[in-house]
Amino acid sequence: MRSDIRPWFWAASVFVITAGGGLLFYASLIYVLNPESAGALSRFRQDHFPLLLLLFVVPAVFAGGIAAMLLNRYVRPVERLSDLSSLIGQQTDLPHHTKTGVAFIDRLGHNLEEAAERLSENETAMQEQLRTASRKLARERDTLATIIQQVQQGLIVTNKEGHILLFNGPAGRMLSFPDHSPPVYLGLGRPLEQIIEPGLARFAITECRNGHTTGPLRFVVRSADDKLLSVKALPASLSNNPEAGAVFFLEDITRSFSRQNLNEEFADQGLRKVRDAVAGIRAAADNLKTYPDAGKEMQDRFLELILGETETIAELVGAYQKEQGENQPADAALLAVSVRDVFDLAGRIAKAADVPIQTELVSGEWTIEADRFSTALSLVFLASRIRPFALSGVTLKSGLIDGHYRLQLCWDGDDPGSDTISGWLDEHPEAGAMRLPYSLQTLVQQHRAEWWTKEEGTSHSFNLILPKSARATADISIRPGHYDFGLFSRTPEPEIAARPLKKITATVFDTETTGLYPSDGDRLLSVGAVRIVNGKIQEDQTFHQYMNPGRPVPEASSNIHGITTEMVANKPGAKECLADFHRFCGDDIFIAHNAAFDMRFLELEQRAAGIDFKRPVLDTLLLSTILHPNLEGHSIDALAARYGIRTETRHQALGDALMTARLFVRMIPLLAGIQIHTIGDAQTAGRDSLYARMKY
Repeated sequence: MRSDIRPWFWAASVFVITAGGGLLFYASLIYVLNPESAGALSRFRQDHFPLLLLLFVVPAVFAGGIAAMLLNRYVRPVERLSDLSSLIGQQTDLPHHTKTGVAFIDRLGHNLEEAAERLSENETAMQEQLRTASRKLARERDTLATIIQQVQQGLIVTNKEGHILLFNGPAGRMLSFPDHSPPVYLGLGRPLEQIIEPGLARFAITECRNGHTTGPLRFVVRSADDKLLSVKALPASLSNNPEAGAVFFLEDITRSFSRQNLNEEFADQGLRKVRDAVAGIRAAADNLKTYPDAGKEMQDRFLELILGETETIAELVGAYQKEQGENQPADAALLAVSVRDVFDLAGRIAKAADVPIQTELVSGEWTIEADRFSTALSLVFLASRIRPFALSGVTLKSGLIDGHYRLQLCWDGDDPGSDTISGWLDEHPEAGAMRLPYSLQTLVQQHRAEWWTKEEGTSHSFNLILPKSARATADISIRPGHYDFGLFSRTPEPEIAARPLKKITATVFDTETTGLYPSDGDRLLSVGAVRIVNGKIQEDQTFHQYMNPGRPVPEASSNIHGITTEMVANKPGAKECLADFHRFCGDDIFIAHNAAFDMRFLELEQRAAGIDFKRPVLDTLLLSTILHPNLEGHSIDALAARYGIRTETRHQALGDALMTARLFVRMIPLLAGIQIHTIGDAQTAGRDSLYARMKY
């Protein structure tokens, strides 16, 4: 109940109880008295009703007044002290206790002020001790951060669920494109599968979590700016702790593939031009030899032809050498890998993609030069294509042939035909949700491999010949350093309602609008947001866009937030901006101040944008009324003053979102003090607030 109407409620309650008691007493007298006395009492009531009514009303009014006075004098001051006590430790200067004249209440207020001062002194001393103790940790952290940022490769660390816990600058440049269409946001707490190929990301994290990686799990993805990135996935724990997550190293190998394309182009076109030039030189030389007595003019023409063709060959070779030098591989695409590892990985990919395949491994100790993941996935892809032609399944076999290693896919059944198999080579290998960004033919060329099919009656085989390797299989020697960020100690996230507030991952947002009445035509002007990850504000992960509302901005509104019609005239509409905002939010829950207002505007625009903002919402306004029901003022400015937070850039969407995020983080320990620990607790408590009934 609101604190300003509570005294009147209690006064009215006591009045009703007292008056009701008097009426009950009068009715009891009528019932217990003898008829003569009861008749006399009834006559007295009829003759002196005003006086009798006064006898009932005056005590009731007096009692109600006494109740209201006691409530204001004794109860409300105690309630206010209760609210003030919850702020102890949150800021240095508490509002001073107002003297009430009641000795024990004033003594309690004085004791609270002294306790707050002592706590503040203790906190100051403790903070100094913590700063001293953390200096060494800070130096180590800065050293590690410097090393990570100097690593030329992109580096990403995830937890076991695949959420990003750490990334360096090169990774951000390779994968984060907020201005792209659609935008791609690389940020802490975001699932890696939202950034790179989802199927490949999920499979790599599962492989690392289950300890299947005997070497780096390598695969290639295509970035939003159409670059080819080589990705190496490693378990984040030397002991393959399943709780540890994974480390991803990324490198741009676009030039490596450009070099490969250059080789193919030179083999196809350059060599033909060289052959033509050599043929011209040979013909000219033959003519000189056949006609030694030819005139000087004719001999000069043959010599010019020879020189011209020679220059053509020199230009072709020079251009090829130049391109070779400029397009050196950014990363060795092939590693020495065990055939057993390729077969084991193919089996796990086949199981994940629900592609039945049998394996017969002659020897797993031989090593081949191969991209282990791409080779294994391609074999499963071919098995899935062969399966409709097989009578009893597909078997993956191995063996040696003429100093090379042969991988065979064998089946009994029909022959797909050379045209069909050639079509498979032009496809991008895929298995389940995993897909390579280049064709199977490109993979064969990259591995310097050969392939053919063989038929013996109803038995068929697809043969892939790979070079044997003289190198030892790759070992895991690269680690991101030795440092404990506490990144891997998070317990598995339960259902959203049970997630603890101190571990929350959320998008805190605010809007600016043309007015206060969305149902009457007011529209969005801007949206600003900042993310909270693991209970900490990520001020480098923000979103802010202006949008054209399709109507003039009233001057009264512009005077508040400073946005004019001219400022948004050339901006995109809400449809485009909210689609970008939806991608920025990902799977986060929402936090806002007076969220009902902002959510109403989103709800009116989301259908046109083809999106849905249906997700849990926490409201700092409602939470404030729960924390401090007896303190006046629950606006952002009032709360900022209450918590000792400096206000800045107010009435701008991003500025207000940052303020709301800081308020929420300050509220988390206070909410825990009244047994509100989880998102579900906060939502339930918010629904009980009077402000939760506000509609827009």
